[in-house]
Amino acid sequence: RRSLIELGQQRSFRDPLIAEIVSARFVPVRLQRSSDNLELLARLGAPTTYGGFLVVVTPTGESLGLVDPGDSAEPLRFANALSERYRTYRDRVYNDQLKPILEDRAAKPAALQRALKTIRDLIITSADADVAKLLETHNRNRQIKADIYNTLSVLSTPASIDALYDAALAERTAADALKR
Repeated sequence: RRSLIELGQQRSFRDPLIAEIVSARFVPVRLQRSSDNLELLARLGAPTTYGGFLVVVTPTGESLGLVDPGDSAEPLRFANALSERYRTYRDRVYNDQLKPILEDRAAKPAALQRALKTIRDLIITSADADVAKLLETHNRNRQIKADIYNTLSVLSTPASIDALYDAALAERTAADALKR
């Protein structure tokens, strides 16, 4: 016999919003509490004597935290919990891996382009001010400028739009990015 929490979780995973969030950004894996999985569950910070919790894990196996059974049984609360865990992941990737490249004035163009692509792909909105600052230091390389404009356009934060607007007054590529 299934509990109300289990039924709620089943409904949540069938909800179109949750399905879209999960399919776009997560790989759901269900681990039963068994002797084979107890060590892994404990390492991830999940309870090992009772269940219903969801663990959000990065691609490298680092836990981003638990989602309470009650939150995962309610689609809106579940969507908010997943969004918060994903935001945490994006910010960690940015601060640990990408920001040092953006701040390195000697960064090779290819490394900078890969960093900007990752910021676009993950939509790391917390990078907006640092990406805008790149316009001051990388204004000679047309391809990098185009990548900066595209990244600002994808981020679409107030700081990104302001930077694009300022650049669009003198630069057609920025104006084109602003239209997107």
